[in-house]
Amino acid sequence: SFDNTMRIQGAYDYLINTRNNMKPMPTWLYSQAFCMDCWEHYALNTGELLVQFGSVVAAGGKGIMLFQSDVKSRAKDSTAWDNGGKFLSSMYAIREILRISDVDGAKYDTDADHAIVSVLGGPETALVIFLNTNADSYNDVTCYAGIGRHWNFHSEKINKTKIYLPQNLKDLASRENKSPSEYFEIVEVHNGSLKTDFDDADGDVSDESFPLKNVELGSSASVVRMFMLHPKQ
Repeated sequence: SFDNTMRIQGAYDYLINTRNNMKPMPTWLYSQAFCMDCWEHYALNTGELLVQFGSVVAAGGKGIMLFQSDVKSRAKDSTAWDNGGKFLSSMYAIREILRISDVDGAKYDTDADHAIVSVLGGPETALVIFLNTNADSYNDVTCYAGIGRHWNFHSEKINKTKIYLPQNLKDLASRENKSPSEYFEIVEVHNGSLKTDFDDADGDVSDESFPLKNVELGSSASVVRMFMLHPKQ
């Protein structure tokens, strides 16, 4: 109803519930995307689009289906179109990891307040995704009236997230006669690439955990960030 606007993490709520209802079977999930004939003919902004895409990853989707993919959206908001494409390229870069990983992949502690944090565990990796939910200015009434149609995101800093190493990753390092801190490294999955040198966040690998500190989530292109623990290349 108009007096009960869905919160920004509503898409994630639906998607993780779908995954939970379907487990242990794999789940393909959908996301709102590029459409010029929907939502009173206005396109999603960058923050809205990336939180939609990121919710699929955070909920453990094995694939993503877009609703919809109207190329006319690029002319309406080329920034959102380009940033959306960059995030999809990141999903493509780690597509096999997403396929063989699953949510609840590791125990973790976090002081995140206005953010979704999800850890996807795999045979050789742990993927951590942060979604900024520090957003306001949208409600169903103003949207219907043609004003206040978009969520406005605000920067959010997550000071500490400590992910505890699953036993299978410890065993993987041990089989190579190395400690986890010697065997693994942390990279950021960004614009289709894996970055060992990343900004606005600190990461470290110990033999029991890998803390991520001072992770800054922005108000547009960096509302969603992904970090991955994987064997050193």
